[in-house]
Amino acid sequence: MRLGGQPVEISLDLPTKPIRPRHMLPVLHVLSNAFVGAAVREVESGGKRVSCRLGCAACCRQNVPLSEAEAYWIQDVVASLPADLRHRIEQRFAGAIERLRAADLHDAFRRREARSDADTLALANAYVELNLDCPFLENEACTIHDRRPMACREYLVTSPAANCFAAEAREVERVPMPVSLSATLANAARASIPLVLALEWAKSHPDASARRAAQEHLQELFARLAAKPAGPG
Repeated sequence: MRLGGQPVEISLDLPTKPIRPRHMLPVLHVLSNAFVGAAVREVESGGKRVSCRLGCAACCRQNVPLSEAEAYWIQDVVASLPADLRHRIEQRFAGAIERLRAADLHDAFRRREARSDADTLALANAYVELNLDCPFLENEACTIHDRRPMACREYLVTSPAANCFAAEAREVERVPMPVSLSATLANAARASIPLVLALEWAKSHPDASARRAAQEHLQELFARLAAKPAGPG
């Protein structure tokens, strides 16, 4: 395929048995990495450089939107972790919910109806003001980096890292994405689920999605991508 004018070749290993949408995430991560790589090459060809580095975790204190499939995926990821790490992360998820409740934001983030742009921005800003660490953040690094959500993969900047930490209005220059899988998946679910509520939501909404062939999942995804503009950047 061509992304941003660049030819991109992608090889995918697909499951052979019918699967639920969440089990397509490893395949979609490969796609996302290819799309993000094309975006990075594009900005670098213009003389810019991605400034994100290990230890620069300002974005890990923003609300991370998930699709339903990703919420179930996060539940699976947490269940697969070594016991000590799993316990710490589950405690952080519980602590994050308490912080949201104390700030009278829990119910607002639980609602999944469509919001206006102004309401979405207000909620995002309220979340940032909490300075709430992602439950997966340890020593300013992601403990599930290889399995991190799509929105995290797509969030890269070329502006100085210090700009991301500023408390006031700041100049953050994001890398434009030729394709946003995070937005496409969230739009398919009609509303996103905050990462910090993923375990709570998945527990109260058992996965009843249909199992289908991997090829069918991909065909549906590409049909959505063809009908959507590029994601934010």
